[in-house]
This record gives sequence, structure tokens and C-alpha cells, in this order.
Amino acid sequence: MSEREGMAFDCIFSGTYTHQLDAKGRVSLPAKFRKQLATTSVRLVPRNGVILLFTTSEFGVWVQEFFEGGKPDRRSAKDDRTMFSLLAHAEDVEIDSAGRINVSPELCARAGLGKEVKIVGMFDHIQIMSPEKYASLDAESEEDL
Repeated sequence: MSEREGMAFDCIFSGTYTHQLDAKGRVSLPAKFRKQLATTSVRLVPRNGVILLFTTSEFGVWVQEFFEGGKPDRRSAKDDRTMFSLLAHAEDVEIDSAGRINVSPELCARAGLGKEVKIVGMFDHIQIMSPEKYASLDAESEEDL
């Protein structure tokens, strides 16, 4: 049985929202998502042309899922590369009093973000992506179904 089986989740994110990045790289999280978050500190991780937004606890669970037994083998070069890939560009950010997060220029570049972004609920995390990436993923997911 996996660690997640039989677990209740505090946050189940769903839906798609279109928001704008301001000149300082800030974007408002949808009010629906902010209401579900029990924290003002989140972690942003660039992966496959999108930015993943996790609560700290969900980030830890996500990282553990990459390793047998939930922990990397510190003697394994492959596990070391996986940890590098998961953690090297991860950023902790605060949700400000206006419900915004600051997306660094590096993360914006990695995800190809412009002024307009799509914010998508993905069950246990949130994804931030360009409208072009959203259209591509939407078309692919339709094919999969």
C-alpha cells in the first residue's frame, strides 16, 4: 500500500483560471485556492515547462514518491541526480496579504511565462503555465481520454 492510499487530503485543487503577472513578477492566486491553503508559505518547482506550487508538506510527499522506500540512497549517483533535479531550482515563497506570490525571473524563464498565465488545480498541487502550454496539455489530455 502506498503512503497516499487511504489518506484524506486537506486541499483538493481543481479548475483553471487566467491571471496576469505584474511588472514585479507577482501573480494573484485564485481566491478558491487561497481559501484552501492553510499556510502563507509555499514552494515553487519548475518541471516540464510549468511551475508546480506545493504546500511544504505536499512537496515532501511528492519528493519521497521518487524514491523506493521514500528516501534517496545517498550513495546512489542516480538518486543524487534526481534530488538535484527536484531541489536545485525549487523556491520558497510567501503569499502576501493581497494573495499574491512572486515568481522569480528564473522560474518565469524556465516555464516560458509571459504576462498572461493559466493557474490550474491539479488535486494536491497547483500548476502555473503559459496559455500556450495550457493549450498543448489540454489537447494532449483530450487525446488520452
